[in-house]
Amino acid sequence: MGPNLEKPISNPKEDLNNFKQSVERKSMANFGNSFEKISENKQKEAVQNVVEEYIKQDNPENFDPEFLDKQEDAERIVLALSPEEDDEKISALLGSVQKNGIRNTIHAIEKTESFHIQDDFHRFLVQYIKEGYKSDIHELSPLYPGLHMTLFEVSLPAFEDEKEKEKKLEEILSSMEQFYAGMFSVADVGKNKEKYFSIEIAYPQGRAEVVFFCAVPNEKKNIFKNQLLAIFPKASVKEITDDYNIFNKQKHIAYADVDFEKSDILPIKTYKQLNYDPLNIILKSFSNLAVAEGAAIQLVLSPASSKVNDKAVKALDKVQKGEDIKTSLEIKNESIFSGFGLGVKEILFPKKDGEKEIKDGEKRGLIAEEIRNKNSSRFYKTNLRLIAAGNSQYQADAILLELESAFNQFEHPNGNKFVFHKVENKNKLNIKVQDYTYRVFDKNTFIYLNTTELTSIFHFPYVALKAGDNLSVSSFTSSGVSKKLMSEAQRYGQNQNAGQNNSQSTQKRTAFSFGQQEKKKVEQNQNDFVQKVQTENSQSEPKVEPKTEVQNSGIDNFVLEKPKDDWTIKGDGFVFETKQRAKTQEEEYMEDFGDDFADGSSFIKSDESKVKPKTKEENINSEILDFQKKVLEQNQKNIEKKNQILQNQNLNQNQNKIQKENQTDFQNKPKPNIPKKESPKNTSASFENLGDASFKNEKPILLGFNDHQGVKTDIYMKAVDRMKHMYVVGKSGTGKTSILKNMVVQDIQNGDGVCFIDPHGSDIQDILAQIPPERYDDVIYFDPTNLEKPMGLNMMEYDVTHPEQKSFVVDELLGIFKKLYSSVPESMGPAFEQYFRNATMLVLEDPQSGNTMVEISRVLSDEEFRNMKLSRCKNMIVKQFWEKIATQAGGESELANIVPYITNKFDVFLSNDFLRPIIAQEKSAFNFRDIMDQRKILLVNMSKGKLGDINANLIGLIIVGKILMAALSRVDSLDSNLPPFYLYIDEFQNVTTDSISQILSEARKYKLSLNIAHQFISQIDEGIRDAVFGNVGSMAIFRVGPEDAEFLEKQVAPTFGANDIMNLKNWNCYIKMLVDGEPQKAFNLATYPPKSGDAKVREYLKQMSIEKYGRPREEIENEVMEKFKTLI
Repeated sequence: MGPNLEKPISNPKEDLNNFKQSVERKSMANFGNSFEKISENKQKEAVQNVVEEYIKQDNPENFDPEFLDKQEDAERIVLALSPEEDDEKISALLGSVQKNGIRNTIHAIEKTESFHIQDDFHRFLVQYIKEGYKSDIHELSPLYPGLHMTLFEVSLPAFEDEKEKEKKLEEILSSMEQFYAGMFSVADVGKNKEKYFSIEIAYPQGRAEVVFFCAVPNEKKNIFKNQLLAIFPKASVKEITDDYNIFNKQKHIAYADVDFEKSDILPIKTYKQLNYDPLNIILKSFSNLAVAEGAAIQLVLSPASSKVNDKAVKALDKVQKGEDIKTSLEIKNESIFSGFGLGVKEILFPKKDGEKEIKDGEKRGLIAEEIRNKNSSRFYKTNLRLIAAGNSQYQADAILLELESAFNQFEHPNGNKFVFHKVENKNKLNIKVQDYTYRVFDKNTFIYLNTTELTSIFHFPYVALKAGDNLSVSSFTSSGVSKKLMSEAQRYGQNQNAGQNNSQSTQKRTAFSFGQQEKKKVEQNQNDFVQKVQTENSQSEPKVEPKTEVQNSGIDNFVLEKPKDDWTIKGDGFVFETKQRAKTQEEEYMEDFGDDFADGSSFIKSDESKVKPKTKEENINSEILDFQKKVLEQNQKNIEKKNQILQNQNLNQNQNKIQKENQTDFQNKPKPNIPKKESPKNTSASFENLGDASFKNEKPILLGFNDHQGVKTDIYMKAVDRMKHMYVVGKSGTGKTSILKNMVVQDIQNGDGVCFIDPHGSDIQDILAQIPPERYDDVIYFDPTNLEKPMGLNMMEYDVTHPEQKSFVVDELLGIFKKLYSSVPESMGPAFEQYFRNATMLVLEDPQSGNTMVEISRVLSDEEFRNMKLSRCKNMIVKQFWEKIATQAGGESELANIVPYITNKFDVFLSNDFLRPIIAQEKSAFNFRDIMDQRKILLVNMSKGKLGDINANLIGLIIVGKILMAALSRVDSLDSNLPPFYLYIDEFQNVTTDSISQILSEARKYKLSLNIAHQFISQIDEGIRDAVFGNVGSMAIFRVGPEDAEFLEKQVAPTFGANDIMNLKNWNCYIKMLVDGEPQKAFNLATYPPKSGDAKVREYLKQMSIEKYGRPREEIENEVMEKFKTLI
């Protein structure tokens, strides 16, 4: 802004003029011409230069404080809206609102001819005015009511069977009439202004489903909800913060107003005459729409005065008396319906040889009966609108024609029919689109519909409704939570960090305006921070030069990416925006589920300070310094903590040697001790008897929230209840993995020990990026595809001081191979099992002479090696088998015949370049008992795309087996209160053997919590299925297919049925859980959006794990080769 101005800028107009003058001066100085005469690229450059000067040389004293506050408040309103592609344009138009007022901005948008932006801008206006900001729209303006409405999405629960469907449909239709009658109080008339409400059937952009909406005046929203829930107690009523949008960017719109062909006093056919639900036909008219297309049927309803019914009675009386209707209504000017005289004339006075009055008593009686039917209930003045948006004008017209055809079913031979007035004129079309967007009640185009007719056209949907084979109807059944869960939510919610659950909305920030008041403060804080880091680095490290490569950070080759966002100028509001980029998982989530967080609530993100944009060099330098500071601080912490762990555990000498050899510069600096979370002391002899006492210091985790009838309740799960395990099932993409990831992240943040086995390899990338600095040293990232420094994983490794573990190893290893080769069970009969068991036991008898799967093959195929092993074997049963049975058998049982059937199953893995250096190592890279007891974080990348299915499954099976063995070994420490450990397995059916039954039934005694997920029930064997449903304490059921829905129905009955399960939306589930060991009734749960983390942290932790736990591949291969060169 340069020097101080004589008078502070007090309004957006003055600010705009000052900015324009600066741009003009810049254009003349740099390009020798005025701004209007230079090219577009030069215009952009001139504006960008001024923007940079405007920020760098900014002086808050040049601005009036009230003006600065207004800029900040407007930004908050924009950020409360869910993300859409035109949000940057909306943000630019925000400047016009501040400059010209809402009214003039609306007219400016009309000139853009973009219905998509117009509809989105309405989202902003509704939110802007709802927040109490001053509007220049007067109360008597036709736009005012639409901007002061609350929008709801409504659906009804499913029917269980056809008989119930028929019975309930009658109840719904009857109740819907009652609902319309009760809504007269919602849309009452008072103080010279007409109140109304809107009901709409829409196919919004991007949802691929038909959605039912109802918009009511803000002050009447509670009355509406109470009225609706009193009539439909099980209805799902969801308040929508920002409006839906049917328009695309192609600007191809087709619109029609709906009218009656004859007099309004004559009725259409209703559901009572049709004997079916006419709404089905209407919904099918949406079935051919593509995702990029949209359509809506809107009914804006204003209650008609009861005098209308009285006048209709008078008209009926005249018809019955045989009076000259035409003369009586026209001469006395008592026509109460537009076109009424004409309608009766056409019926009673058909044109035959002139207009001769026909006094046909029978026909007159039919007309009188239909008038009685029409006048049997109250009337609504109704604007009935049809609107369609297509990728071409031809497509838009075709969609509109489909909508119109759905109304042909209401034609009544003795009554009325609908006609459609399509709007072709461009200017009139703009007005009609605005009326639709702002839900304006048009007094010139309304028709009279009674409550029965309205019910026939629109009633709230139930799941049995079908819009077509390619389209679904939005539906959701909800249930409130128990008082116990409600009290838990209040208890834990008060103790949560404010940034966790009540932070700034998680909406994508595509545009930022800058609050001038705090810019100086932010800049000063940044400068102080940079100076502090530089000072600290200069004391302990060489001076850091601003480069994109991180030096002396523990990752020598790690390169920071430059910022991807370029700052540009946009629109009259001078709002900075970031260029569009690939969508993150968080943003994809918000597209599906953003409405629930538009009020500012969020589980994940904390509020972010608004800072001014820096140059690319400043961004890079700041990121380098910040990350270096974080790494240097963590380096100082890691070695002290590692020493503390080593003092508390008995690692054998070989393991210690491996760990010491692999120490890198991650541990070469002194660092302070990071105290571990201490468990409460308890001298009880069994974990199972400890009850709540042993978990009193354990924090609960937030699963999501229950949304029932507009009341949101956060749902927490205690550690003691988690020991009874959790089961998650749902189709791919429904959100089941997200709930697991959120649980894992919370466990990590709480300081607990976790293991997450990821069959895809992508989810643990998100988890790694969210690990806090104080837990860096606890991370073990196991990636079997790392060829340079593989980490050892030996299933046959056991504690020699506990020889009873040998039997577990043999049983588990046999179970693993049976699982891997379950498609050919005939190859693993009794003979295979006999030889396999004895070969494995022989290897285990003397671990010092080799104790890996390599040795099993050698025992079978190498007689000299087998004899050496037998000479050291103390198990007489095993010795007897090899000396008396195996070597003396003949025929098919001869050793030479049996060996290939066994060794060929090992050779698949031993010949694999990924697996051989992993499973051939004598010592595992990490101790699983230590992982559990020391609250480590084990993240396993089982990417099947790289490893292949069978290889990935082997790794997963071994890890699960090792964790189970480590958990069972805790029996030696039952008198000490060891911490709980949480094991997460996605697609668990691939990496679990029959031993999972033991985990589910006994692991809770040893504080091992199992959290498993998969897609459908037929993936698991009957025995495992019975173990899961017989032992799991809590389960979350996402959307599944019909067969699974029927099976799972009994888990959530009677609250929910199979149809409810099949129609769950993404990120929603039905959950049955324990609270203090007591089962609660099932309820609906929505998951919170996953958080996006720091990619630099992820790469750092990967490299750190490789250096700490990996061994050079060449060294491992040499060890394997040496085994075959000597017997000792």
